[in-house]
Amino acid sequence: MAQLANRWHDQGHHVTLITWSLPESDIYPVYSGVRRVGLEMLQESRSLFHGIWANLKRVRALRKAITRAEPEWVLSFADQMNIVGAEAMRGINVPMWIAEHSHPKYQRLSPMWEHWRSRSYPRVTGCVALTSGIAGYMQRWVAADRLRVIPPAISPPSAGQIHSARTKTLLTVGRLSKEKNQLLLLDAWARCSQDLPDWTLRIVGDGPERDNLKHRAKSLQRVEFAGWVDDPWQEYQTAGLFVLTSQYEGFPVAMLEAMSQGVPCITTDCTDAVRELGVDCGVSVIGESPTASQLAEAMVELAKSETRREAMAVAARETALAYDWSQIGPLWDSVLAEST
Repeated sequence: MAQLANRWHDQGHHVTLITWSLPESDIYPVYSGVRRVGLEMLQESRSLFHGIWANLKRVRALRKAITRAEPEWVLSFADQMNIVGAEAMRGINVPMWIAEHSHPKYQRLSPMWEHWRSRSYPRVTGCVALTSGIAGYMQRWVAADRLRVIPPAISPPSAGQIHSARTKTLLTVGRLSKEKNQLLLLDAWARCSQDLPDWTLRIVGDGPERDNLKHRAKSLQRVEFAGWVDDPWQEYQTAGLFVLTSQYEGFPVAMLEAMSQGVPCITTDCTDAVRELGVDCGVSVIGESPTASQLAEAMVELAKSETRREAMAVAARETALAYDWSQIGPLWDSVLAEST
């Protein structure tokens, strides 16, 4: 979202970026020429009644902010914002597109939100989905001719920006949450760490499962919790392997970033994006719901085969080239052009 705002600002568009959170909490940089509006409306709801009232306030606040921006086109990201945004756009005669960056089949909302989604999504002008599978699911709400598939884009550093030696590090990067399933990774590490005495497991990210994961790791050797990292590229540059254990994903950006830096990857079959990457893409897929023993076996096999890792590294880097902003950005530009 931040990168799109910056891209379209560079192209001469007047861009307003509205979020529930205040600009002071921004993690990703937005150019000073982009008008930033933070509504400060991220509070948790204490009850069903409080939640309904809070969302009515969000609709009114967002409608007011959109009206003030006087847009020719509106693009919304993320499920709940999309739903509230579609409601806020009632009576505003401006095209509105939404971007669905998860898979609604697996990332379910509460019954109230799901009902609201079924009423609001059919009103949008169009929808961008990360994969063809997600786009197919979205057809229950949005007509096929109003759907576009645009995968995530990455902005790797140039080859000369980072000079780091590879280390024997098993890396995972992502939010520490139940759907990311890092507990499976720790259980696998408990089974195979003795077979990989010169390797270290490094977990980058933060989230609600942090304390639970740290407690599980207390009895394990060579496990590092890096927390939130502003610039993950150094992590990818030094890693020997990248492991993704998610139960489901829209399109795993962290894995794409690792691939772009030539890191061989092991992943669960958590998204149809894995299949869309193609065969021989530098990624080893170990099944939709692997056991800890199966994951441990895959980790040991790849960690002990330098030849295979080198071949996968080349394939991963070549595959990731298709997801650079130079390739994906024009797809977003075409959605903007057809709607304004």
